Amino acid sequence: MIKNKSRGYPTTLTFDITYKCNLRCRMCNVWKLDERSDKPELTTKEIIDTFKTYKSHFGVNCVRFLGGEPLLREDLPEIIREISPSAFTEIVTNGTLINESVAKELVKGELHRIRFSIDGPEKYHDLMRGKGAFLEASKGIDALQKEKKKQNKQHPVVSIWPVMSKKNYIHLKEMYLFAKEKNADFKLLFLVDFNKSLKDTYFEGKRIGCHRAIDPDCLLLTLKEKEEIWSRYYYLLRTYKEKTNRNVLFIKIEQCLRYLLNKLCPLLYRDCNRTKTTILIDPWGNFFPCEFLYYYEYGNCLVDGPEIWFSERRVKLRKEIKRGSLPSCRECNRLGFYREVRVPIISKIFSKINL
Repeated sequence: MIKNKSRGYPTTLTFDITYKCNLRCRMCNVWKLDERSDKPELTTKEIIDTFKTYKSHFGVNCVRFLGGEPLLREDLPEIIREISPSAFTEIVTNGTLINESVAKELVKGELHRIRFSIDGPEKYHDLMRGKGAFLEASKGIDALQKEKKKQNKQHPVVSIWPVMSKKNYIHLKEMYLFAKEKNADFKLLFLVDFNKSLKDTYFEGKRIGCHRAIDPDCLLLTLKEKEEIWSRYYYLLRTYKEKTNRNVLFIKIEQCLRYLLNKLCPLLYRDCNRTKTTILIDPWGNFFPCEFLYYYEYGNCLVDGPEIWFSERRVKLRKEIKRGSLPSCRECNRLGFYREVRVPIISKIFSKINL
């Protein structure tokens, strides 16, 4: 077994377990990827066996299930039951398919965390994701929390991660209080789009960039607006005495540094954490570097073993990513999507502060 403590080996296995989805969110076209193949999706056994293989070779300790909508896979609770004793498990869901029976199976299966994509108050959320989506997701959270009490369990941890945009950041406080009301964690995501860079990203003569957002230009936040959101977020944490109770001065210093470093980012390119630590697998078992470089496959879990991680095809792409020669990776780097621009000494100081 190769220990994951060594640099260069994967620690996380991410299954895009299905691209089917019961919603048609305005800012997402992932469901269209389901049309890419007429092959059957990975079976329950194939998913579990893939995990066991990479667990034994690399010590993979985290497994995430994304989509589409993962809960459209009726065998997902069974997969969770098999994997959870050996690794941290997480589902990212729109929450609309969670009823009492599904909640019972997820809690019983020892799922560790479930992330709900709830973007704002009911009116805004339904505008973006479809009529009734907010109410169904809210019922799903309630069903999970009720089942956790019934089974006297702490997991899964319920998290609410809104996708922040120009339309919903004014509702940040409402979303935060909604999460507190539901006894859920609250984190922030930002809508991103770098369509031009994806179109310009070619490798070995083929375009490998994949656009997963639908015309989000009118929704995209500026860097200044993002910093304003972080300021509001920290204010809420202080106001409601969350664990993160930062000194206002240090918050301002850190925000200024992050703002300046992001501005200088093209000169401060850092390697991608995603492609260094994560194995991504699509519904048909294909390995790909990340969701934005989806049209570059370097193997398939049904055919290739763990040695695919060290294959020439993957290593060649990794060299280009590390070098920063792919336009999509440079743009992703500028947005801080899968890297964090920071000054090491400042980070150490902040880590000592009560966060």
